[in-house]
Amino acid sequence: MELERKSGYHPEELIEGLTRIAGIDHNKLKVIEQGALPLLVRSLDADKYNADHQTAAAKAIWNLAFTDESRQKIIEEEGCLEALRKLQNSENRKVKNAVEGALWQIEGKNKHKQNTVSEELTRNDTKQIMLSYNKQARSEVLKMKERLANLGYKVWIDVEQITAGGSTLEAMSKAVEESSLILIFFSEAYKNSTNCRAEAEYVFEQRRPFLPVQVQPKYVPNGWLGILLGTRYRYCLTKADRYDLEVSSLLLKVQELITGVQQPSLDVIDGPVIESTVEPLLASAPTEKAVNLKCVSWTTQQVAEWLSTSNLSNFVKCVREMNGEMLAELALLSQYHKDTFYSMLGQMQGVDISDFLRFSCAAKKLCQQ
Repeated sequence: MELERKSGYHPEELIEGLTRIAGIDHNKLKVIEQGALPLLVRSLDADKYNADHQTAAAKAIWNLAFTDESRQKIIEEEGCLEALRKLQNSENRKVKNAVEGALWQIEGKNKHKQNTVSEELTRNDTKQIMLSYNKQARSEVLKMKERLANLGYKVWIDVEQITAGGSTLEAMSKAVEESSLILIFFSEAYKNSTNCRAEAEYVFEQRRPFLPVQVQPKYVPNGWLGILLGTRYRYCLTKADRYDLEVSSLLLKVQELITGVQQPSLDVIDGPVIESTVEPLLASAPTEKAVNLKCVSWTTQQVAEWLSTSNLSNFVKCVREMNGEMLAELALLSQYHKDTFYSMLGQMQGVDISDFLRFSCAAKKLCQQ
């Protein structure tokens, strides 16, 4: 891989192509293993490359930082963090935003969490509603903002609350923490945006209530977004004949979640498709197949060791009493009843989307043994 212009493409265009490849999480480590990081670090050199080149490189690093394994590789890459920090105060807004995003995903998010623990007990008092969206949906989002404001709600939307000189991600994280409810206006563009992913995953990690709102016709979310949305009902604003009904139903649900008072329902199936605790969900797993798995006879200690060697230490804290039989049930749920699996894991404290993906991959190998 060379940084010079190749086949009629500018270097930043090649980097953007690499970023799209790395948009699929299981490709991230492969991209790094092919030697991309040293080239991306070199591309951050302001003395050698222009702002577009630097922006593309910073965005690529940001994109790669969304999984634990690749994030650790970035931290270990010689000169990477130093090169990013040198550009933190760049006069070019695009460079500054991309670098800010990369550093936030690599190290800033955890620091921010530590600084906000003391605010946990007071942040629910504002009854603020946050609108999370990609710019392609802005017109629809602004209409929703006006509806909510007319109903007397305090609404946070980035076109108003982020100042020209402020930190975009710091403003976003503060908004998430101070909001009682987040509306996620999702689409393929939302799924492919590093900004939107950082925002949505922070909503999930902070365990803030959210409602998915579909703004792209016939779009079926997959990857990280599909996991995050799980089996929640998705309000669809893309069908003209149901638009008013969906908007009314959404506003009723917003009122219910903000006030805590259940509202009369319309003819839309509302709320999560599956609402249950871990025990009933495990009871519904395909028990007949579970008995054939190698792990079914494992002790709780062996299960804990398997979780640890599979880089799933966060699960150890949540399932201290899990034996081999229970692990077999959970593994089969992850392969054959994914909606139930994601719904159940969403109730576990301390696990995030990357943990979900790692468990699913490890469970697949377990089922093939």
